[in-house]
Amino acid sequence: TYMNLSGNAVRYWMNQEKIPIENLLVIVDDLALPFGTLRLKGKGSDAGHNGLKHIQSILNSQNYARLRFGISDDFPKGSQVHYVLENFSKEEEEALPPKLDTCVEIIKSFCLAGLQNTMNTFNNIGNKSSDKEYVKKQRLTLPDEDGIIGIVDAEKYDGYIGEDWELNELVELFI
Repeated sequence: TYMNLSGNAVRYWMNQEKIPIENLLVIVDDLALPFGTLRLKGKGSDAGHNGLKHIQSILNSQNYARLRFGISDDFPKGSQVHYVLENFSKEEEEALPPKLDTCVEIIKSFCLAGLQNTMNTFNNIGNKSSDKEYVKKQRLTLPDEDGIIGIVDAEKYDGYIGEDWELNELVELFI
């Protein structure tokens, strides 16, 4: 679908898969953030983003999680549409892999540890490649195989998720 009509796709999949709004995570580009800056919020305005504006009108709510990926506003006046549709620069392409890795970790954490734990872990980091070490040292609250919430060390996080939760398939569904 077109970005400006994103709400239609969100509504379809929420209805099709019976996804409650508290389990919805919308991932968007953001001109207002410097390139590569990641910001996770549990609710808020559309901040001028047409896709979010349409989602909010369809859901009749601003109370859904969104992960904003900064793409900067480094374009001449009147060139916004071209800018958001063009390829990344060579420098940006080189900087993308660790940022995308962090996005995947945020999605995993959102799905398994919830919004608040994920915001506590990832919104406290400065969006640097060294932040991976910070995240590894955190403790995350995750459900065990019986659905009971427990605390696990994030260093064990990847194996825990991979073995017990088949998260790779879950992440592929959202990416």
